[in-house]
Amino acid sequence: MATEFKIEWLTKYYQSTAPLVIFDLGAYNGNEALHFSKALPNATIYSFEASPRNIQNCRRNLLNHPRIHLTHAAVSDLDGELQFHDSVGPHDGSGSILKPLPVIFTDYPGMQFNPPQKVAAIRLDTFCQQNKIPHVDFIHMDIQGAEKRTLLGLGSFRPRLIYMETCAGGLYQDAQSKIALDQFMDSLGYTVSENLKYDTLYRRK
Repeated sequence: MATEFKIEWLTKYYQSTAPLVIFDLGAYNGNEALHFSKALPNATIYSFEASPRNIQNCRRNLLNHPRIHLTHAAVSDLDGELQFHDSVGPHDGSGSILKPLPVIFTDYPGMQFNPPQKVAAIRLDTFCQQNKIPHVDFIHMDIQGAEKRTLLGLGSFRPRLIYMETCAGGLYQDAQSKIALDQFMDSLGYTVSENLKYDTLYRRK
């Protein structure tokens, strides 16, 4: 789904003219990756989408965009397979590797999920090793409560900027609250640079 991230934050908080390496996690239909590619002609974007439905839209929309590399997998703290809860209907970008809790159906009328199904899962440090990616500059993350598990999968990688949804606490099983995520990011060496209604931009100290 579209987020409120502003491209100008990259130049505000990341002072470098070197080509950027961007990870777009939870690509949905690929529009965010297209936005990054258009606005940042020196960027290479690696997009990840776990949904077996949404990956089809991504493939169509990202066709013939050589600087965007699409992977059909869930990002997490392990390599292998995970159960994915694919959302459908008016909230079809809300799928997660975490189980949705009953309150989500009250807070978001019309929310529906297909029966969970197995999808490939990968750690981001494993992906970087396999693809010979020496560093990551920016991570854009919209993965419905799985933020901490994905961050654990970074290993020793510490991107300059990480932007992620921080409102899923209480909606998915084991999802972290905003306060808990802020504390965890602090332990990894990050500080809050921008607080939005649903999302937060963290900058490496």
